[in-house]
Amino acid sequence: MLKNGRYRPDIPRWLEALLLKAVARDKKLRFETAEEFLLALERGETRPLTPPPRTPLAVRDPLLLWRSLAAESVILNLLLLYLLWAVK
Repeated sequence: MLKNGRYRPDIPRWLEALLLKAVARDKKLRFETAEEFLLALERGETRPLTPPPRTPLAVRDPLLLWRSLAAESVILNLLLLYLLWAVK
């Protein structure tokens, strides 16, 4: 038997992969029909699906990535300015 899943340790990994495919953000990665989903569910552990690939934040939401980096840069610069004035 496969190890338990990452998100819910109480469900098998094959079921987690099936659910992740069913609710994938990218429409191309989801099941095309309910019959395809049902067939994968019936196959279950005997023929498990591979989980959908993880998408990095830079690809998934580049604006959030750049906003986060800008905010960290501002905080770091303010900290450096404070240290310059505190040393005088």
